[in-house]
Amino acid sequence: MASGGRISASIAIDGQDLEGDIAHLRWFIVDDTLRGTGIGKRLLDAAIAFCDAQGFSETHLWMFQGLDTSRALYERVGFRLAEEKNGQQWGADVLDAEVIRQKRPLLSKQVWAIRARLQLANNLRDLALFNVAIDSKLRGCDLVRLSVVDLVKEDCVRERVSVIQSKTRRPVQFELTENIRDPVLAWVKSPEMLACLFMFPNRFHDCPHISTRQYGRLVHDWVSAIGLEPSGYGTHSLRRTKAAEIYRKTGNLRAVQLLLGHTKVDSTVRYLGVELEDALSIAENIDL
Repeated sequence: MASGGRISASIAIDGQDLEGDIAHLRWFIVDDTLRGTGIGKRLLDAAIAFCDAQGFSETHLWMFQGLDTSRALYERVGFRLAEEKNGQQWGADVLDAEVIRQKRPLLSKQVWAIRARLQLANNLRDLALFNVAIDSKLRGCDLVRLSVVDLVKEDCVRERVSVIQSKTRRPVQFELTENIRDPVLAWVKSPEMLACLFMFPNRFHDCPHISTRQYGRLVHDWVSAIGLEPSGYGTHSLRRTKAAEIYRKTGNLRAVQLLLGHTKVDSTVRYLGVELEDALSIAENIDL
């Protein structure tokens, strides 16, 4: 942001230096003359909106102790402390802090609350989209590109589906459970889907299917409708929901890795937010 011919405020997001679907907030600087004007809040909101629109599952940043005003801004948009360690900045000892903004998975009762609202509203498109998002565990960019033939064959919804992920160019398989298949078929057979090639067509723009940005707005509306704070949830909340439940019930990271289509189990560990305490709790239940 420029003022008087010079840059007075700046924020930078790097989407490549960290692995997986992780964004790195590299710097966030506001000139002292602009303190209290709301410029910092506006810049940060714009950066977070960009990360959400691009489909990043997490945003990481590193800061050091004493930046209380900045930390309050970060916490307002969902960043939480992940790790603190001693370090050095400009020759002085400081306490470095890594803070992470990660979209929370939905709880089972929240999934059913959203389903119930969509069913009562007879919103066939949104109900099918929500259900497929939960079962497929796909990234938003792959979910919105699903074609009718990916899911339906000869008037029957497939029980298992295989698609190529756009991010990794590797195949991933997912299941469509019985209670999901009926709403999917009802949507495919609705008049709105006549002659449509994609499962979730875009009626108003050149793109033949809805965009990830549109999908993100729908997720915002769904979680808001059941009283959740939308800043804590996004498209990756739906991708993470069933995976987190499978891990909670089985402790099988390898299975979750395959279902999410991750190439490295480390990515799955980070994606689920698995902590040492979780691993120890699972180990305590195994007797040899």
